[in-house]
Parts: sequence; structure tokens; C-alpha cells
Amino acid sequence: MGTHKFRKLNVWQRSIQAEGSGSGSDAEFIRFLRMAQRSAYEVIAALEIAINLRLIDKPLIDGAISEADQVSAMISGLIKSLKADS
Repeated sequence: MGTHKFRKLNVWQRSIQAEGSGSGSDAEFIRFLRMAQRSAYEVIAALEIAINLRLIDKPLIDGAISEADQVSAMISGLIKSLKADS
């Protein structure tokens, strides 16, 4: 089990509001990453609901949805990498 130097990870830098890395094992870190990924999905859902209710203009929110999608994909890649290393 290696030390997580998460502050250097692009995924962490782009999603600094995510769960973080205070875990003691890769398995626990993966669990936190999955929570962060679910949070990204929840943000996307909330933004889509706001668009559907016409509370927010879609063009204003497209960037945030795209960013959340990209962060989610990066988290998936990190999870796969951690699983491959264990």
C-alpha cells in the first residue's frame, strides 16, 4: 500500500471539494472516491432538474455539467488504477 500523494493528482485538483484522502488503505480510499463520484452525479442531477424547472439557463450551466462529467470520469480512471495496483 503506497502513500496517497493526492494533492498532486489532477483529479483532486479539479474536484477539491471532493471527499479527500485521509484513508489508511487503498480499499478505503476507493470507497471515498466512489462517494465523491456519487456526489458528482448528484450535482449533475440537481443541475438538470434546475434546467428542467427553468430555474437556470442551460447555456450557463453546461460548463458545470461538463466539468462534473470530466471529474467523474477521472475518478473512475483513478479507481481502476488503484484496483490494478492492488
